[in-house]
Amino acid sequence: MINPSAGKDALQQRINTGANWFYWIAGLTLVNSVAAYSGNQFRFIIGLGTTQVLDALASSSRLSAVALGIDALVILTCAIVGRYARVSRQVYIAGILAYGLDAILFVVFRDVFGLGFHAFALWNLSKGLRAFGELRNPERPTAAERTVAVRAA
Repeated sequence: MINPSAGKDALQQRINTGANWFYWIAGLTLVNSVAAYSGNQFRFIIGLGTTQVLDALASSSRLSAVALGIDALVILTCAIVGRYARVSRQVYIAGILAYGLDAILFVVFRDVFGLGFHAFALWNLSKGLRAFGELRNPERPTAAERTVAVRAA
């Protein structure tokens, strides 16, 4: 017999896995910003373009404290989205839209690697968003239920 909550648990796991991308983005963006403020040229391609632009502007002006504050706010917001995207489809969508807008910076600056990784991350984020759709549509059978139905026949 199939556990009725098994499909729901699997969908929630997919949502959580997608939402974890926001944590990775926040964490690696933090590493990028710390590296930039310490004078290191090291960068992760998964980081946000927004903070990379701020870091570059801060290194050439007196606004480093302001840029650092904005960096912290952006990183904290990304982590908060990761937390609430597990339970709110609207927060998940807002996070995806913000990350998609951030990808535009990589187009403007012709950073093919950064843009490629943003596309990869957005694809993985979309998997969690699709799971939200399946979670909200209970009459649609899960893959496990469809497989069992075929085996039973």
